[in-house]
Amino acid sequence: MALQVGRSRKDWGLIGWAQRSLGIAAVIRGHQDEAREALQESLSLFVLLGNERATVLVLEALAQFAATTERHDEASQLAAAAGAHRQRIRAPRTAGDQALLDPWLPSTMAVLSVAQRDRATATGKDMTLEQAVALARDL
Repeated sequence: MALQVGRSRKDWGLIGWAQRSLGIAAVIRGHQDEAREALQESLSLFVLLGNERATVLVLEALAQFAATTERHDEASQLAAAAGAHRQRIRAPRTAGDQALLDPWLPSTMAVLSVAQRDRATATGKDMTLEQAVALARDL
């Protein structure tokens, strides 16, 4: 419904939020193609709109997507990049944001060796927002 309203009104922000929600739901249901499409559209819209907080939220959703598609290194990098950027823009994770990370982040980190985990985390933390977006677009 929100997606239809957003499209009919050409409300790019509403479309972005709706696609993020639909993408997360698709990730949870295991519908990778649907998830990728929705999350990529959401990411593109929020980047276009210059909404850094929303961009970070979509990067976290794409990190979850990467984890569910066994791209653990990319998932770890994106989660670290999003966390670092949250600190830069003073947008701490809410309990709801954390609840989306908790089901998959620990198991993703456990798949990686200590060296891989440390490297992915350091790489992610050092990324600019633009670099993190580029990584996410390659998923």
